[in-house]
Amino acid sequence: MKIRTDFVTNSSSSSFVCEICNHVESGWDMCIKEARMIECDNGHILCWDHIFSIGKKDILIAKIKDKINRSENKIKSKDFKRKYDFNEKHYKEILEEDKKNLRILTGIMTLPENFSSEEDFIEELLDMYDVFYCFPEKLCPICNFDHVNKDVLSLYLKSLYPDKEEGDFKREIKEKYGTYLNLTREVEGD
Repeated sequence: MKIRTDFVTNSSSSSFVCEICNHVESGWDMCIKEARMIECDNGHILCWDHIFSIGKKDILIAKIKDKINRSENKIKSKDFKRKYDFNEKHYKEILEEDKKNLRILTGIMTLPENFSSEEDFIEELLDMYDVFYCFPEKLCPICNFDHVNKDVLSLYLKSLYPDKEEGDFKREIKEKYGTYLNLTREVEGD
């Protein structure tokens, strides 16, 4: 029997890059939470530093309100009975649990006895509501244009000039300015 003492081929490495500050976290079998990052509903990856300044409690409140709203709209839809009839009771129980958690977070209800502090309760809910992989779009600084990255600028240019391709912009910039220094001098007025 052979025993490997070096690189194991079935291990996987993960890397996460913050789309605001370009900070990189990587490791073997690392999840996004271990990297201290989140992914918003639209796939933007961000460091906790850019997100948790909002406050974990406020993030959870927004996430749960959004989930409740989507669930209530789903229940009101004409397709709900057809799609969820087999587990309608369970679906509605989850909705009630969401409403209860929201009442606790907003101070309408007291903390459950099995939690010693609000912080413990919040940490539990962050995992339960999958905030690290499904961060609410309305709180994401990229989705709300509080931070504008290269992808957003590229999309904006395409909306202004729908007939131009990326290569057209590159050629035009190169022909007009020649170098990065010439472009910065003109833009900054040096």
